[in-house]
Amino acid sequence: QEALYAGLSEPLREEYHAAIAEAIERAGAGPPDGASAVALADHFLRGARGDRAMAYLGAALDHLSAAALNDAAAGLAARALGVPGLVAGADRVRLLMRQANWLDLIGRGSAEFAIYAEAAALADASADRALRVSVRTAHARALVNSGRPGEAARMLEAALPIVRDANTPEAEIDFCTVLG
Repeated sequence: QEALYAGLSEPLREEYHAAIAEAIERAGAGPPDGASAVALADHFLRGARGDRAMAYLGAALDHLSAAALNDAAAGLAARALGVPGLVAGADRVRLLMRQANWLDLIGRGSAEFAIYAEAAALADASADRALRVSVRTAHARALVNSGRPGEAARMLEAALPIVRDANTPEAEIDFCTVLG
């Protein structure tokens, strides 16, 4: 099966994946369960039908996360994030943060920090102050968890003006508890 799959051209592989997703979609009667949402999102993404995958992505990622299938969740998120223009703005920031968390849980923290950098840049370009605080809090928490509290402290200190500007007490409390 793997040899046959590897021998297919990329456009043909995409068409097969899209056809499989459409067949799964037609066979379902109503909203898909978690496993079906995973299959639909995955096949639509692999079938170059990102817009169709988005209808199932949230349920698929929630299902994988609830089942502690963090590697699969990180991979599915990466496929969605890899489609140019598919996930943008605040939605992209939130998905990047979820992906970073899954990578941390499976011990791939080095990749996680590059993701936080992208999330911070996107959040800074948005008007969503709470999102900016949330990204920095998560990033600092990841630094602490990876044994880099000094770096986390410097990041938190630099981010204090953003936290105060956001004027969200819950986010500020969460921010202040990172270093314990």
